Amino acid sequence: MTIKHSFTMALKRGEFITSNHKISLIIDIDKITFYDTSRDIAGTIDLEENDIIVKAIKSSDVGACRVDLVKSLAETRTINRYDNGNHKWFNILEAEKLFEKDN
Repeated sequence: MTIKHSFTMALKRGEFITSNHKISLIIDIDKITFYDTSRDIAGTIDLEENDIIVKAIKSSDVGACRVDLVKSLAETRTINRYDNGNHKWFNILEAEKLFEKDN
């Protein structure tokens, strides 16, 4: 199961929002691939077998509620890893090809 999702992340400097960035995600059973087109930054985040996102994807009840849960968890994980630089860098040219169908 592959889930495509995008969300907007507000960037703050102090108390002020300086810009909004659209982050696109492709959520797979073993990784999350993300692409921030405004910064031209893309990366992947590996998911372990016991990860809550993997468990939610594998759940036998994969209804709309479960998909929304996976999207929400993936957003949080991506923001945390992206902000801390704890991700694998992904080639921008490959990311553009991979995500162009979403635009």
